[in-house]
Amino acid sequence: MSSTLKIDSAATPRATQIAQIIQKRRPLALKIETVEINLKSLSVALRQLEKQRDQLLDKVGDPGTIGRLREIDCSAIQRSIDIEQPTDLKEVC
Repeated sequence: MSSTLKIDSAATPRATQIAQIIQKRRPLALKIETVEINLKSLSVALRQLEKQRDQLLDKVGDPGTIGRLREIDCSAIQRSIDIEQPTDLKEVC
């Protein structure tokens, strides 16, 4: 997305106006892409955390610790990330 939009010299005023709108929205689109990348990495990290928690549940013998580990609802956090993550950048722009 870092490329610039070029319009030939015979472009219509409407094409120029569209190009200006696209240029104005480019920074927002880049921010959205960055957020999407961050949400995806958080999603992967959450899945890994949940797997590690499940492994710990099998190894820990203390009922209090098991209860606290089960209180952490990774799937609810995962659903929140899925809801916030845009399915397609084109929908946002």
